Amino acid sequence: MVRRKLFVPVVIVTLLSISAAGVCLYLFYPRAPLPAGMKVDMCAPGIWIHAILRHPRTPLPAGTKVDRVIVIKHEKKLMLVKEGKVLKTYRVALGCRKGRKIRQGDCRTPEGVYKLYRLYKNDDSRYHTALRITYPNEDDKKLAKKLGITNLGGDIEIHGMGKCRKMFPGGLERLHWLVNWTVGCIAVTDEEADEIYDAVPDGTPIEIKP
Repeated sequence: MVRRKLFVPVVIVTLLSISAAGVCLYLFYPRAPLPAGMKVDMCAPGIWIHAILRHPRTPLPAGTKVDRVIVIKHEKKLMLVKEGKVLKTYRVALGCRKGRKIRQGDCRTPEGVYKLYRLYKNDDSRYHTALRITYPNEDDKKLAKKLGITNLGGDIEIHGMGKCRKMFPGGLERLHWLVNWTVGCIAVTDEEADEIYDAVPDGTPIEIKP
């Protein structure tokens, strides 16, 4: 009976210790990408290993300009593409509800092909740096009309964390993508937002896939 009572606390303490070690290694130890094709279940305990090994911080070369951006929602990835080649991949947080955005306030991230326009790059702004996504597009409008929806919403962006960093104290903003915390936008860290802003010319197409 005593052993049973001790088992659960021991397991909890062990898991917390492993998680804490994972965070420390992620923040302070150099990382290498996972082997090609390897996937990790986002809901599995292996997420800490995933966080440690992925998301390299190698910056883009100065002056880099891309001609396409691709977002794959179910993989929580944003890719900067030039001439068909992926130059860099970022982990992203999305809208806090699953599915395609169809109305104002549904907290979903759009799906489709849009264009990007740079809005601001400012440390004092709410989200630090942002690029506007031209939602809704014609396909969104047709779907809304079919469903009888009149208010499709808008103001969808790729943005940094800005004042939302306080939700992830102690340097944990680097793991923000583990939680879909936006109301429909695509979020990256402030450092990543600045890099994306500099690499994406106005009018660059973005394809957001389910």
